[in-house]
Amino acid sequence: MQKRLENKLTMLNAVLHFLKQNSSAWGSSTVMVELITKLETLIGEIESIRRITNSNLTGITDEKLVQQEVLISKAYEFSSIL
Repeated sequence: MQKRLENKLTMLNAVLHFLKQNSSAWGSSTVMVELITKLETLIGEIESIRRITNSNLTGITDEKLVQQEVLISKAYEFSSIL
Protein backbone atom coordinates (compact mmCIF):
# COMPACT_ATOMS: atom_id res chain seq x y z
CA MET A 1 0.00 0.00 0.00
CA GLN A 2 1.28 3.45 -0.81
CA LYS A 3 2.58 5.47 2.13
CA ARG A 4 0.06 8.26 1.52
CA LEU A 5 -2.85 5.81 1.67
CA GLU A 6 -1.33 4.07 4.68
CA ASN A 7 -1.22 7.41 6.49
CA LYS A 8 -4.86 8.12 5.64
CA LEU A 9 -5.89 4.70 6.90
CA THR A 10 -4.04 5.31 10.15
CA MET A 11 -5.72 8.69 10.51
CA LEU A 12 -9.16 7.24 9.83
CA ASN A 13 -8.58 4.50 12.40
CA ALA A 14 -7.75 7.22 14.93
CA VAL A 15 -10.88 9.16 13.99
CA LEU A 16 -12.99 6.02 14.30
CA HIS A 17 -11.50 5.30 17.71
CA PHE A 18 -12.25 8.87 18.83
CA LEU A 19 -15.83 8.66 17.55
CA LYS A 20 -16.40 5.38 19.38
CA GLN A 21 -15.12 6.90 22.60
CA ASN A 22 -17.56 9.80 22.20
CA SER A 23 -20.56 7.87 20.91
CA SER A 24 -22.77 9.52 23.51
CA ALA A 25 -22.47 12.79 21.56
CA TRP A 26 -23.60 11.36 18.21
CA GLY A 27 -25.34 8.11 19.14
CA SER A 28 -28.83 9.53 18.68
CA SER A 29 -28.16 10.65 15.10
CA THR A 30 -29.13 7.91 12.67
CA VAL A 31 -27.10 9.54 9.90
CA MET A 32 -23.94 9.45 12.00
CA VAL A 33 -24.60 5.86 13.05
CA GLU A 34 -24.92 4.83 9.40
CA LEU A 35 -21.75 6.71 8.42
CA ILE A 36 -19.76 5.23 11.28
CA THR A 37 -20.98 1.73 10.39
CA LYS A 38 -19.95 2.27 6.77
CA LEU A 39 -16.58 3.58 7.90
CA GLU A 40 -16.04 0.52 10.11
CA THR A 41 -16.99 -1.79 7.25
CA LEU A 42 -14.63 -0.12 4.78
CA ILE A 43 -11.75 -0.11 7.25
CA GLY A 44 -12.38 -3.79 7.98
CA GLU A 45 -12.39 -4.66 4.27
CA ILE A 46 -9.18 -2.73 3.69
CA GLU A 47 -7.47 -4.37 6.66
CA SER A 48 -8.47 -7.89 5.63
CA ILE A 49 -7.33 -7.38 2.04
CA ARG A 50 -4.13 -5.75 3.27
CA ARG A 51 -3.32 -8.82 5.35
CA ILE A 52 -3.71 -10.98 2.25
CA THR A 53 -1.59 -8.75 0.03
CA ASN A 54 1.16 -8.36 2.63
CA SER A 55 1.62 -12.11 2.87
CA ASN A 56 4.18 -14.08 0.89
CA LEU A 57 3.69 -13.43 -2.83
CA THR A 58 5.29 -16.67 -4.03
CA GLY A 59 2.05 -18.66 -3.90
CA ILE A 60 -1.04 -17.92 -5.88
CA THR A 61 0.11 -14.55 -7.11
CA ASP A 62 -2.77 -13.99 -9.49
CA GLU A 63 -5.27 -14.02 -6.62
CA LYS A 64 -3.05 -11.83 -4.50
CA LEU A 65 -2.67 -9.31 -7.28
CA VAL A 66 -6.45 -9.18 -7.70
CA GLN A 67 -6.83 -8.69 -3.95
CA GLN A 68 -4.20 -5.97 -4.04
CA GLU A 69 -6.08 -4.17 -6.81
CA VAL A 70 -9.28 -4.41 -4.77
CA LEU A 71 -7.43 -3.02 -1.76
CA ILE A 72 -6.09 -0.09 -3.74
CA SER A 73 -9.51 0.68 -5.20
CA LYS A 74 -11.09 0.52 -1.70
CA ALA A 75 -8.38 2.79 -0.35
CA TYR A 76 -8.99 5.30 -3.15
CA GLU A 77 -12.74 5.09 -2.54
CA PHE A 78 -12.09 5.63 1.14
CA SER A 79 -9.73 8.55 0.59
CA SER A 80 -12.18 10.22 -1.79
CA ILE A 81 -14.59 10.55 1.12
CA LEU A 82 -12.14 12.95 2.69
